[in-house]
Amino acid sequence: MQQLTVCDDIMVVPPPRRQGKGRTLGIHAVQLITMLGLLPLAASIIALALFSRPRLISGTHRRGHSVVYSDASIVVIALIGRLWNLSSREVCDWISCWPALAAACGLPDGRVIHPAHLCRRVRHLGAFPFWLLYLALVWQTIRCGLLRGRD
Repeated sequence: MQQLTVCDDIMVVPPPRRQGKGRTLGIHAVQLITMLGLLPLAASIIALALFSRPRLISGTHRRGHSVVYSDASIVVIALIGRLWNLSSREVCDWISCWPALAAACGLPDGRVIHPAHLCRRVRHLGAFPFWLLYLALVWQTIRCGLLRGRD
């Protein structure tokens, strides 16, 4: 059973593997997403990647089911998984246990992406949007004070 803590009127669910052990980032995932504005930033990055390299992300001629999860949500979920060193299965389990995290990632109410679908979508996006996001995050963290130039 996961231990819940209350922080800023939000029930905080620890990551699945950690359970209070090891080093923590000192900030929970919902705070990080809202403080840095990750969802709008990821949407801007996806638009820039589509504009600069249109062959990398094909947004117009998709076959199959309609898109439920936006590319920006996929990028944010992948980033959260990397920051907390979680596998795709663990990050999807964490999102399913914590509805506030799902809402902060831009997922529809009551829906959580399957780990295999998450891996496929990340692979489809490629490295270019994540590289652009890295550059934008360095600038954003310096601007909001989470990172200093001397770190």
